[in-house]
Amino acid sequence: MIEIRSVTKRYRSRGGETVALAPVSASFASGELTWVSGPSGVGKSTLLGIVGLLVEPDAGEVWFDGVRMDTADDDVRTRARRRRLGFVPQSPRVFPELTAWQNVALATRSAGREQAAAALVRVGLADQCDQRVGTLSGGQQQRVSLARAFVNNPRAVLADEPSSGLDDLTAEACLTILRKLADDGRCVVVTSHDSRLAPFADRTLSLTVGSLA
Repeated sequence: MIEIRSVTKRYRSRGGETVALAPVSASFASGELTWVSGPSGVGKSTLLGIVGLLVEPDAGEVWFDGVRMDTADDDVRTRARRRRLGFVPQSPRVFPELTAWQNVALATRSAGREQAAAALVRVGLADQCDQRVGTLSGGQQQRVSLARAFVNNPRAVLADEPSSGLDDLTAEACLTILRKLADDGRCVVVTSHDSRLAPFADRTLSLTVGSLA
């Protein structure tokens, strides 16, 4: 579904130029959970941003279903993000004063309580639907973030370090949700240095200084 070809990213400052991502080529298929591994600072989040059309590469190509997206105009890229992609950020970006279902519904203008509640049921938060997110645990907040990522029924779900900082039981619950999303036919890409992800992934791509191994 998604293919990147020799994408690179550099950031410039007064102190010089920093290579955030060396040339990388990879493809990510529907029905698969791909684990992009590598140490901190090697460019995993930058790679996910490029795949998710949030970061423009300095060079290379990004393709969705055979359509090149890195050269597409902003409206096309925005529509693709909204309709095809769901995102799970490294830290749950929730609004503590809102309920769980209201946080999930923020992902789309059309999602009401019923649709948001159904997503929360899938992540095991049926009883917390009307509870303010600020009163939930960190693991529960991460599951709210997961529900928000797939409430629009996206073609792909992209997750940045979704299990880092979670205890083993909570991490397993979150990774199981991502595994089920892939089993449902979605393209799931997870960037993480957490080795607990290994048994959930169909394949692993190791990001190094220079390429994916």
